[in-house]
Amino acid sequence: MAASVKFAINLNFLVNVVLLLAKIGVVFISHSMSLIASTVDSAMDFLSTLIIFGTARYIEHKDWKSKYIYP
Repeated sequence: MAASVKFAINLNFLVNVVLLLAKIGVVFISHSMSLIASTVDSAMDFLSTLIIFGTARYIEHKDWKSKYIYP
């Protein structure tokens, strides 16, 4: 995997974590329904980023068996 792609995935992961934690903190302070909805949306973004992050880590570790599992 190219270094720029790896950097972009790691940066996206970090930004989504910071954004989600910040929104959770603001929700506890304000109790706003629109902020709760926005936090749920950020949680789904974090989940998709986590899937991409995990997949990128998984495909870095190929061995001879993966030739028969993945085309």
